[in-house]
Amino acid sequence: MFSLLRECKKKHKMILELARADFRKRFVGSYFGAVWMFIQPLVTIAIYAFIFGPYGFKSSPPVPNV
Repeated sequence: MFSLLRECKKKHKMILELARADFRKRFVGSYFGAVWMFIQPLVTIAIYAFIFGPYGFKSSPPVPNV
């Protein structure tokens, strides 16, 4: 395990450059660019909160004597 960490430390510049290249490639044609990476999960959470939260599905009250 430590050998893997040492190897990553030795090649950290290459790892960072590959990550930057992937980031640029992924968002080059997007209107919002990297901002979309944060907006999309927030919108998903908001939709789930609306559906399953206080405004969404309601549980029925318990039926007595059952």
